Amino acid sequence: MADRDGPREGAAGRGCAGRLGHGRGRAAARRCRDPRFDDTLRALGEVAWSSPGSLVDAMDEPVAEAEAADVAVPDRQSAVDSLVGASLSLDAIASTVDEPAGLLGERRTALLGLLSSAWRDDPTWPAAVDAERAGIDALGGSITIIGDTINQLSSHSELPITVSNALDQPATVYVTVTPSNPSLSVVNELVELVVPAGGQARAIVPVESVANGAVTLTVSIASSTGAAVAAPAFLDLNVQAGWETAITGTFAVLVGLVFVGGIIRTVLKRRRARVDGAIEQEADDRG
Repeated sequence: MADRDGPREGAAGRGCAGRLGHGRGRAAARRCRDPRFDDTLRALGEVAWSSPGSLVDAMDEPVAEAEAADVAVPDRQSAVDSLVGASLSLDAIASTVDEPAGLLGERRTALLGLLSSAWRDDPTWPAAVDAERAGIDALGGSITIIGDTINQLSSHSELPITVSNALDQPATVYVTVTPSNPSLSVVNELVELVVPAGGQARAIVPVESVANGAVTLTVSIASSTGAAVAAPAFLDLNVQAGWETAITGTFAVLVGLVFVGGIIRTVLKRRRARVDGAIEQEADDRG
């Protein structure tokens, strides 16, 4: 089929070229031109800012003189780079939720709006950029670690690490605890935690005390992609594993004292009852 169509189209082309070459006029030109040419002209005629004209009319138009001028253009590239970089940093936060599009949609739309040429001569553009940057920073700081000084009094314990989530969606994060010295050994270095929307959750990290002393814990939270979603927190931990034995011994002594005191009290009551009974019996005998 292609072999048959090819010569036919070639013959038609040669026929159009022949008719145009013999000067048969505009009618022949209209019959031979590509129909898409008419569609293009029709589309251009429907554009509001265009008007049809001939080449002769265009050549008769006076030539306007123009000269280059030095115009002070504000340096916006650094602000745009900073804004785009901050926006890309939100990908880590977005990877913690199930619907990232709903989380980032508003921020991305606002960013694209600030890149529009409509702001070119608007003096309020820097203020709008600062406001958007503040919004991005606020969203980027939605997940935080809440920490305080922790006292560990046993050789085997579980550290509570509280994480807060200000997003409107639950966030899944992974908590990592790194001690500053070998006084503490972390049993499970990576703990998964689901933090409810607008709430807090506590990750339980099992640890073992190796020696007594002060330890600084570096607590980090990341998404499933491994990207950090918050600045690391530094928590102070007082490891005093020896107190476990002391407290246990003291408790045992107290329990023993209570037990012995109860026995002594019972014995004294029985002796007193016997003495009272003997006195009553002697009084009855005298009577």
